[in-house]
Amino acid sequence: MNQLYGINPRWLLYGTGNMGGPGTDWREQKISRLRTVRDELGLSQKAMAEMLGISAQYLGFMERGDQPVSVPVCMKVQDLFGYSASWILYEKGPRKIR
Repeated sequence: MNQLYGINPRWLLYGTGNMGGPGTDWREQKISRLRTVRDELGLSQKAMAEMLGISAQYLGFMERGDQPVSVPVCMKVQDLFGYSASWILYEKGPRKIR
């Protein structure tokens, strides 16, 4: 399978392999950026999770790296808070889009 936008299709569809393909590790790429967003907004884990429509436990899993950050969560963060989904996922592009 070919990669589109730097995302490994097997990871996206089946949750297998590395998110960004060979040589990348989603744990290293996203954990601190998602937590950084929450810290900069001054939100508790519970408050941010409620705004995103997910459980605080799931948000905690993503922040700690126990679970990869999903694209829909990144898109919701972008829509609500203006932080670029591509920055959260890949640290590429501008940090904020507005």
